[in-house]
Amino acid sequence: MDTKQEPPNFNSTTIGSILHLLKACLGSGILAMPAAFKNAGIIPGSIGTILAGFICTHTVHMLVKTSQEVCVDAKVPSMSFAETCGAAFTHGPKRLRPWGNFMKQLVDYSVSLTYISVLCVYVVFIGSSFKEVFDVILPDLNLSIQTYCVLTLVPLVLLVQIRNLKYLVPFSAFANALIVVVFGITMYYMFSDLPPLIENEMAKPQKFLSCIGVLNTAMFIVISLYAVIAQIAKLVMAVVIYFSYALQCYVPMEVITRLLKKRQSDKFENIIQVSIRTLLVIVSVGIATAFPNLELVIGFVGAIFFSTLGLLIPAIVETAYRWDRDTGKFNYIIYKNIFIALISLFAMFSGAYVSVVGIIDEFFVGNHNVDNSTLLDVE
Repeated sequence: MDTKQEPPNFNSTTIGSILHLLKACLGSGILAMPAAFKNAGIIPGSIGTILAGFICTHTVHMLVKTSQEVCVDAKVPSMSFAETCGAAFTHGPKRLRPWGNFMKQLVDYSVSLTYISVLCVYVVFIGSSFKEVFDVILPDLNLSIQTYCVLTLVPLVLLVQIRNLKYLVPFSAFANALIVVVFGITMYYMFSDLPPLIENEMAKPQKFLSCIGVLNTAMFIVISLYAVIAQIAKLVMAVVIYFSYALQCYVPMEVITRLLKKRQSDKFENIIQVSIRTLLVIVSVGIATAFPNLELVIGFVGAIFFSTLGLLIPAIVETAYRWDRDTGKFNYIIYKNIFIALISLFAMFSGAYVSVVGIIDEFFVGNHNVDNSTLLDVE
């Protein structure tokens, strides 16, 4: 019996998939790396970054490889994240097979909740970025962050109507290019305050301090850059997050679309799709507007779901699927996955603890001075 499966005919090309993956990974978090290194230190931060990148990449490899093998067992061309987790149990040890549907539903709802919370954060980030810029260039306008969040509603509704990943490729490519621009601007500001050693190297040092000399001219340019380019960087990053919104929205919509397939008829399919996508944007904008300081709450959700979905679930799924098959020499796969699970649990409990302490301090102690602009502060 031939167990080989023909590759499915997806609409997203290899280049498009790479761009989507880069866009999903290189979000606004890349600009929080300086703060992470500040808290951890250069050496621990560097080691931690490499270790985290290696483990996360490995868990993705684990999940994809398991999915490919489970597809062969189930004789289907492809599976989603949740379907892979469920099928790994269904085609795993007999005692675990009844848990297949539970695992599938658990991952489905966890992923949806995670990405919906991310959508809320994106709305807050876009609104706060525009508020910071317009508070500088138009100080008399003085709109609240809630107003800016509401103003994102219509543009986001239009963007999320794009249903095919293939048509999101140009947006991902453009957003990736903008991230490089913002990163370059940030790097410029990092090195713009170096000590003025130029005078010693000048052929005519007396012109260094003249009225239109080197120092005054250079400082005029630097001040202009601080006033203009720093604000441009914030606007550019807001545009990046705007384009990223559609890609993040694709995940919960994929779950909802699979649930809609259980309907007996495809009647009003287009109207239902548009309505659900619009409702998803309204919910995310509504939550962001009602609670514009979402950083601590989303930190708690991220600590729970991202450590679970990104580390713990892949380790459990691979272990369950390979338990009766091949666990490697000296059962190294089992011990390796136990190590990954322990890291996941540590990240989950430590992250949740820090977030809960912050939430208590923010909402009960009365410290309400939290800045939403910490991800993009280049001034």
